Amino acid sequence: MKRVLLMSLLIGSMVNLAIAQKDSSRVFLADQIDKLVFLGSFEIKISPGETFKVEAVGQQADIQQLAFQLRRAEKTLAISCVSGNSCNVIKLYVTMPELVYIDMHGSSNCKIDKFSTLKTMSMDIHGAAKLEMKMSGPKLKVNSFGSSQVILSGEVKDVDLHSSDVSQVHAYELKSMNARVLASTGANVNLYVENNLNIESYGNSIIRYKGLPVVNHTSTGRAILQHIN
Repeated sequence: MKRVLLMSLLIGSMVNLAIAQKDSSRVFLADQIDKLVFLGSFEIKISPGETFKVEAVGQQADIQQLAFQLRRAEKTLAISCVSGNSCNVIKLYVTMPELVYIDMHGSSNCKIDKFSTLKTMSMDIHGAAKLEMKMSGPKLKVNSFGSSQVILSGEVKDVDLHSSDVSQVHAYELKSMNARVLASTGANVNLYVENNLNIESYGNSIIRYKGLPVVNHTSTGRAILQHIN
């Protein structure tokens, strides 16, 4: 109880807080918990329905704190660092078709081995966060900022990428039919497109693409567009 109260003070006021520790395996009611704080590295599995399960894997070397938030009403999965520590999620399996938004901050590091949805998937990746995801769905929207990295694979019909600062989006392994890219400052974007590719590039941004799409390109500054065979 004292530990829960201490973490509440560190993270801020919240209705419910649960702490998952090494060598623990618990099932939490998603609508009863606002935020989970994980100490160490974990394998996280989210299943359909009213519960999701947290399972610790491996050994805990240095204590790392991961703030993990699932707001069912907002269909949001948020991953962020607390106390300035590095955050690492080993594996994340998302099988909730209602989930339509991912938000990552700080130096959090997440790998989603499998994600599928019937709706438009949106994500905001900030700071030095890194997301690696394999997905399938009708449409994907990605906003990447700072020095963040997004590594995508799988298959979607339409892709909308907005990258700025020195963020990187690597999507050669994500098969898409149509794509729209807005890249500014020093952003680096790599993607695969089959039909149509619309691009706006500014500053020192670099865009590389595979496939044989019809390309409509507008650029200013020293922006680079390159086709990769």
